[in-house]
Amino acid sequence: MAALYLGMARARLGPAAALIDTQRGIAACEENRLTRARQAPTLGGPDLAIAELLSFLGRTERDIAATAVVRDEDTPPWSAAGTREVAAHQAHAEYAFRASGFDSALVVTCDASVHKGWSAWHYRGTSASDAVPLDVDAGDFPIARIYGELTAALNLLPARDEHLTEAMARAGADRHAALADAIAITDAGMQVPDRFRERVA
Repeated sequence: MAALYLGMARARLGPAAALIDTQRGIAACEENRLTRARQAPTLGGPDLAIAELLSFLGRTERDIAATAVVRDEDTPPWSAAGTREVAAHQAHAEYAFRASGFDSALVVTCDASVHKGWSAWHYRGTSASDAVPLDVDAGDFPIARIYGELTAALNLLPARDEHLTEAMARAGADRHAALADAIAITDAGMQVPDRFRERVA
């Protein structure tokens, strides 16, 4: 039988789970999709999500070969014995690389909670141990924070609704070059106008 791996992480309003079946693919679900509490935080681990994913794949908890939890300062202690903890930035970088199809890559992750706004990883090979964090000084690039400001300017909730902003961006046409040109890249990093939100509105 194909190997089965479980991953858990904190989503926007609660926990989420993903199961990787090495033959059938990946299935993922947020807990509040099942509790229907979309506007309220879901406490505890993603128990309903895990049960739903196991049922979807026709597997049982006994089939799970290994479990990993993406950890950040806001994630509750879901870890059981033998659970591997993965840093949030590394989890994002790992997914980007594994889904890219490349044998090696430089992956940059952007996060509003990081002072300089980004971290970089160099991947070469197929093992997770081949991921090397790069400690380089390329200035401040607060892309995630700017995306949050753009989300707020659209009357959406920053640090929660960025996925809606991203979806609209993919569906739209590039008719606002003047706004994009207002953000400048300099030797010191990224420079954003003070009246950025007003220009968006």
